[in-house]
Amino acid sequence: ARLKRQVGEVIVDGVLSCCFFFQAEDGIRDYDVTGVQTCALPIYRCNLECAGCGKIQFPTPILNMRLSTEECLAAVDECGAPVVSIPGGEPLIHKEIGDIVAGIVARKKFVYLCTNALLLEKKLHLFEPSPYLTFSIHLDGLRDEHDASVCQDVVFDRAVSAPKAVRDQGFRVNVNCKIGRAPCRERGQLPVARGTITKKTPTH
Repeated sequence: ARLKRQVGEVIVDGVLSCCFFFQAEDGIRDYDVTGVQTCALPIYRCNLECAGCGKIQFPTPILNMRLSTEECLAAVDECGAPVVSIPGGEPLIHKEIGDIVAGIVARKKFVYLCTNALLLEKKLHLFEPSPYLTFSIHLDGLRDEHDASVCQDVVFDRAVSAPKAVRDQGFRVNVNCKIGRAPCRERGQLPVARGTITKKTPTH
């Protein structure tokens, strides 16, 4: 059946969780609307000040807002989607991020925790390996482009070194990388960069 995308919202104490829905078009079958993914945003604050990022420009009271573990899990339960994306800000700054992830995993939801990886190795002890948990590392291209985007040197090198440490401890990891406008010579380097982070990831 053809599906059309709809967007719903769950509001918890003024913080928005976006829910993505898919529904059969034109009455092909009488499907109920089912949540596919919810985006739980427990924190706006970040440990980087990237060029063009709108979130870090919010007023201080908003940057200081946090969702508690209970509020995050309530939003996940209300939406009912099987996939939960946790973006930021930088989620690893949140003091309860380990409990938040554990609670979602206990519900057998697939968690994609988005991170710039700067704190990943330091905070890895807060998590348990699970086929339901994936760390998603964000890159804005290769070294020069990424470091320019985040307005800080050596961030790319730290980001691409993290996956090996994560995999070695039994965690799943992927990379969310922007390559759309990379020059041809940089695209030719992608297999080399990929080789540093794409060995088989354990699923147990």
